[in-house]
Formats: sequence, C-alpha cells, structure tokens
Amino acid sequence: LLLAGLFGGLDRSVAASLVAIGVLVGIGVGLVLSGRVIKSNHLARLGAVVAVELLATLATGFRIWLVAAALGLDVGTGALVLGIAPVLGAAVVFVPAGLGVRELIASLAAPAIGLDPAMGFLIAAVDRLAGMLVHGTAAAFIAVRLGRGSTNPGVV
Repeated sequence: LLLAGLFGGLDRSVAASLVAIGVLVGIGVGLVLSGRVIKSNHLARLGAVVAVELLATLATGFRIWLVAAALGLDVGTGALVLGIAPVLGAAVVFVPAGLGVRELIASLAAPAIGLDPAMGFLIAAVDRLAGMLVHGTAAAFIAVRLGRGSTNPGVV
C-alpha cells in the first residue's frame, strides 16, 4: 500500500489515502510480530479490534468528507487522510481531548491531498464542533431520560 501510494502514479488523494492506510497496517503488523499485543489465544479478539478500528476510521473519513462537502471542498478519498487526525490527536494524552492537536495534524496533512493547510484546519475544527453538538445532544437526552426514571430527584 505504501509503495502504491508513493510510486503508483495515482491521484494525490488516492495516493495519500493508500499511504495512510499502509502506515496503519504497518504499525499493526509490527505490534503483532513483536508479540506485545497478542498471544495465540487472543487472535480473535485482536481481529475484532482491528475490524472495529477499520470501520471507525472509515466512518471518520466519511464524516470528514461530509464536512468538506458542506464547506464546498472536494477532498474525495483524501478524507481518509484527514480522518487520521482525530486518532493521532487523541493519542496526545497530555493535551485534554487533543484540543488543537488534531487541527494541527489536519493542517499538516492537508497539502498531501491538495488542500491549503487552513482548509485542513477548518475541516477538523468544524468536524470537532459537529461532534460536540451530536455528543452533547445525546448526553442531554440520556440525562433527561434517566432523570425521569429515578426515584431520588437528586440522582440522575
């Protein structure tokens, strides 16, 4: 995947996506071969985790694509490249919720898919705001629903 992305003569967004996926696969293979992640009896669990992470990455890429489309930008499959920013931003544990980190990563990755760094930053910031709106609304709904069923008014 890395070689196809770097030397395949593909569209920039497709090439960048292949490189990003190749890096993730390479990291996964390295962890597996190091023996630190799995033991022989945990292979099925690792497969399930990899499948969930792959689906989550695809969903994030789709969400980024929707945000870019709403802003009038055509990122194509390059949305997968920008979709890696929230994952890497969350990995920076000393910054609460990766505030600013994923936006920085998206701005650094944007030129790889033919976007201005400011557009990468904007896409990541709008995606963060949309996520906060969705999660906040869901949390409020759950709190209200749980509050109605409580026998103690002080407990939610």
